[in-house]
Amino acid sequence: MQKLFDHLDPALLARLRLCLELTRALRARLPAALAEHCWCSRLEDAALTVSVDDAARASLVHCHQRELLKQLNAEFASRLPRPLRRLQVHVAAHRNRTDGAPRPD
Repeated sequence: MQKLFDHLDPALLARLRLCLELTRALRARLPAALAEHCWCSRLEDAALTVSVDDAARASLVHCHQRELLKQLNAEFASRLPRPLRRLQVHVAAHRNRTDGAPRPD
């Protein structure tokens, strides 16, 4: 039986790996209480989209934006198509709750 990854576009897999590595690097640079609620969800042009659980955390990530861009560009300069110029923060919808109740912390 063939592996699932054998059927996926290699360029797509490379972008996925880069997003995962960017997520790890981003989380390593944020306070632990904030880091576990953030992940890189999109890399397009010179913008990195960071998804977070709620608006309060989005504000905190936004406050770290300038330093995060500087550090991520330094670490990933050879792997990014072009330097990151923007960090967009997106509040993700809660998908694991069906009753509409807020997610417990």
